[in-house]
Amino acid sequence: MKTNKYKLYFVVFILLVASNIYAQKQSKQDTVCKTKYPIILVHGLGYRKNIIKSYWGKIPAKLQKKGANVFVANIDAFGTIESNAEQLQKFVVKIMKKTKLDKVNLIAHSKGGVDCRYMISKLSMDKNVASLTTVCTPHRGSFWAEVLIDWAEEKKIKKISNFLSIIAAYLMLDKNPEPWLAYSQLKIKNMNEFNKYVLDKPLVYYQSYGCIANSNYPNKSIKHNQQIINDYYGINDGFVHKSSYIWGDFKRVAGTEIDTGVSHFEIIGFTNLTKFNEVNFFANIVIDLKKMNF
Repeated sequence: MKTNKYKLYFVVFILLVASNIYAQKQSKQDTVCKTKYPIILVHGLGYRKNIIKSYWGKIPAKLQKKGANVFVANIDAFGTIESNAEQLQKFVVKIMKKTKLDKVNLIAHSKGGVDCRYMISKLSMDKNVASLTTVCTPHRGSFWAEVLIDWAEEKKIKKISNFLSIIAAYLMLDKNPEPWLAYSQLKIKNMNEFNKYVLDKPLVYYQSYGCIANSNYPNKSIKHNQQIINDYYGINDGFVHKSSYIWGDFKRVAGTEIDTGVSHFEIIGFTNLTKFNEVNFFANIVIDLKKMNF
């Protein structure tokens, strides 16, 4: 009987040790993305938060599970840089009040990165932004903004194009849509002028990421876009070329590790056509921000 009793004690002891190790592991996992300041995800042009599907896919929920304090900005889908920057400023102030912290980390996709830069530089928000991470942002302009706007003006369909875009904007509940101007601001010439007067602020850490789609990409439209941009500007994500999305401390080009590459919208989980893991990609961004005490 004593032997059985000791065996029972031993089993209980092993179970307690195992459960403690598991709890510690879970606790560590749950805080791996817990940054000093909250994370605000900022969307790009043409879509916004959860109208039909989530712009950011599974990313916000998964980051939250890993300990991040994540908020999703809900600015206009078809707003100008200036208008969206003002909306974003109000959202940032709201989040600071909610979290009782005086700074945030901004992670922005596509045009959202330009909106963030304007807010930081021109709306005196540099003291409230610890870091800005831009992903596939056309800092030096968009080839397609250039081509499509010029084509629409040449074919004299500017009015109808703008009218259809405004309808789309109101369906997405935009407050102040100006689609034609929003597109035009991303022309290469206009962004070059933008960069002359919207200057980075020394209080803010700026970093950037991009991705590359290639000739094996499974979507024909993206593959076609990629090939055209490649002829003019080299590697790109189907919408933005590498030399345009590099800004501040450039970290890396995502997608080189898989044979299809990664497209402009795949990197945020809006589409899922390849083996790319967008959650791990964004989790690693946040983990790095945590290491830098942001």
